[in-house]
Amino acid sequence: MAPRPTSLCSTTKVHQIQLPMHPLEARVIFYPANGSLLLENVQETDNGIYGAVINMVESEARRTLLEVLKPVSRPRIWSISLLVQSIIELFCDVSEGRVDTIVWKKGGKPLPQERDFCLSKNLRILNTPEGQKSDCGSYSCNVSNEIIWQESSVNLTIAGNCFY
Repeated sequence: MAPRPTSLCSTTKVHQIQLPMHPLEARVIFYPANGSLLLENVQETDNGIYGAVINMVESEARRTLLEVLKPVSRPRIWSISLLVQSIIELFCDVSEGRVDTIVWKKGGKPLPQERDFCLSKNLRILNTPEGQKSDCGSYSCNVSNEIIWQESSVNLTIAGNCFY
């Protein structure tokens, strides 16, 4: 039979004021058999450096960095200015999660080098200064962070002159 975990009161976030009753106490379980800790119901606000004092000796304190990531949500992609010879803009928006990478594709492939596509500084807006019939097609926005990637697509039609 596995040993029962016990509550641990002395675990505190290093950069916060140490209080006798820390808010994490109710969510931390200590397993004495192997010295591990379990933090339940983890949330992004739990990010930080944590310390655990061993045998009540501060010099034996162990510290660890906890980084909690939310998965990125599926991006929402939309366009404006769909007229030939006008600026065509595609937007990619994510409602949840930290986005580390955004990649735009046309027809499932990297954007064509022969076209004059421009990306905003944060990569969330793709535009071309003069829309052409050759710009018609399927565009996708791929977003990712360390734990997941998501993709959404839109079929771009310019002034009703596209054929697939």
